[in-house]
This record gives sequence, structure tokens and C-alpha cells, in this order.
Amino acid sequence: NTLIDNVDKRTGRIFGPPSGKKLRVFIDDLSMPKVDIYGTQQPLALLKFVVERGYMYERGGELGKIELKDVEWLAAMNPPGSGRNPIDPRVVSLYAALNINFPDEANIRKIYDSI
Repeated sequence: NTLIDNVDKRTGRIFGPPSGKKLRVFIDDLSMPKVDIYGTQQPLALLKFVVERGYMYERGGELGKIELKDVEWLAAMNPPGSGRNPIDPRVVSLYAALNINFPDEANIRKIYDSI
């Protein structure tokens, strides 16, 4: 599914979820796009554009502007390494970033022993 498949036309060039609702877009593996020869990750550059500006352009045809309303963006990623790349700090700045480490074996035992 694409983003456009999940929004309705409101008025003019404004699109969004049905009235009174919010659309949450979840992007998994944010660190997966390959870094090109210029040091950028094109999918993340497009994502940054859409999130920052709140609009995008139609594909094909007249390339009309599509304004997005009531859309929230969520993303997840693992740390760089093993095929994952560091991402542009400008993309990270668009999100409230949290880091959760996997618990060590002693903590896992304590959790499961208490069940």
C-alpha cells in the first residue's frame, strides 16, 4: 500500500484520513537504505521532504501538489552495522529519538522468574 491509498481527498489539494481521525505512518528499518556515492540516502531525503513540508507531489501526470493533514510519522531502526547504515542527523531531528537496549541475561531471568 502507498500513502495515497490510505488518505481521502478533503478539499482542493488537501488529503488526509477520514475526518476526526489521524493516520499514523510507521517506517520500519529506517537505517536500511544504501548510502549512495554522494553520502546521501535518497529514500530518507524524500521522507524528510514530506515530513518537514507536509506535502508531496503526484506521481506522473501534472505533478500536482498534495497537502497531507492529520498524519503522524513513526519509525524504528537498529543501530548501524550488519548491513544497516548510519542515517542523516537531519532525518533523526524530525523524530523524538529513543534508544532501548536489550536487557542482559540477569534481567531477563528476573523478569521470567517473576511470572
